[in-house]
Amino acid sequence: MNFKPMEITIILENKINNARKAKSSILNILFQINKDNLKIIFKDDGVGLNTNIKNASDVFQKGFTTTKGSGLGLHHIREIINSMNGNVSLSNNKKKGVSVTWEVKNDTNL
Repeated sequence: MNFKPMEITIILENKINNARKAKSSILNILFQINKDNLKIIFKDDGVGLNTNIKNASDVFQKGFTTTKGSGLGLHHIREIINSMNGNVSLSNNKKKGVSVTWEVKNDTNL
């Protein structure tokens, strides 16, 4: 796959910073590759998704924040991944923390 290094850097930096803000001590990055797609799952062990958030996809809305941040980071990530014809989602982990899943077709130029 081809990709734009700056865009991948933005995605990684955002997820690392968000995990740090959530007091995470572990950030696992899992890669699942098959003939049809590439799936990257970022799992942290931080405080998890704020319980006031009813719909996890809201975190990707421009300006949405539960911290003192700008609310632009995850929105920008979604825009980058959408431009790659991919999908991104976020969910709470079973024990603690969140998982952000990014999925793109293998024939997509990153």
